[in-house]
Amino acid sequence: QTSEAIGKSWQVALKEFQLKDYRLKFQDNSQKETVNFELAPFTTKVQNFSLKKGAKLPLSLQTKINQKSSLEVGGNLILEPFSSDLQVTLKDLGLKNFEAYLSQFVRIDIIDGALDTKASIKLSQAKQAPLQLKVQASTNLKDLVLRDQILNKDLIKWQSLKLDGIDFDLAELNLNIAKVLLQEPYGRVTIKKDRTFNFSDVVVQRPPQENKPKPLPVKTEPSKLTKKPRYKIGSITVARGSSDFSDFSLILPFVVQINDLNGTIKDISSESKSLTDFELAGKVFDL
Repeated sequence: QTSEAIGKSWQVALKEFQLKDYRLKFQDNSQKETVNFELAPFTTKVQNFSLKKGAKLPLSLQTKINQKSSLEVGGNLILEPFSSDLQVTLKDLGLKNFEAYLSQFVRIDIIDGALDTKASIKLSQAKQAPLQLKVQASTNLKDLVLRDQILNKDLIKWQSLKLDGIDFDLAELNLNIAKVLLQEPYGRVTIKKDRTFNFSDVVVQRPPQENKPKPLPVKTEPSKLTKKPRYKIGSITVARGSSDFSDFSLILPFVVQINDLNGTIKDISSESKSLTDFELAGKVFDL
């Protein structure tokens, strides 16, 4: 080995790497019911791969999830120092696929529901530095129907829940949402004789863990540099909402159907001194 070669690192370059029309299967047997995901056809391409510091790797990915929803990812990666700038588009991701993960927490069936999302994701981490994550997105959770397993009746549903102007910064612990539009929401609310709500019935009560060793008390001092999470929502608009409301805690039980619920809630914020404008109006007994 010559003296010139000592101390030199390997240099690797690959003009293009591509997988086309592959099929990937994922199976999770940790739940009571097996969860299956299939990505097909799966196509991805990475260009100009290099180990040089600061080299950009253009990449793209297209696939379908369980033959229905679609996922597209495009953008650039830098391996050293690590950073990524990705554009992600997700369409018609069925929520029914994730029902098994909810069963350990709530007694609810996901009858219908799908998620659409467009997002710009910037992720980076320098050596010995905290992770940096910034997300700008819009999303729509549509055609949601949740049915409780106790009465086998619809509990919550809506036509669409649109969130526009999502801006999230992990380092600053800051979340801003420009506007939220909730179309045709429905909720079945019941206050029982003991003044508890029907929503508590669907929550799975976990048995207390016995003989669990108690952790030793540790004295900690709050850091002056710790940032508090902040959030701000410009407006929430409710359109054509409805509800079945019952109160059996009264001497004379009260049952009413609320229809045509419309209104807006403005300026929701984590700031303690901020003012929130609230205006909702609906019809009772079609009056």
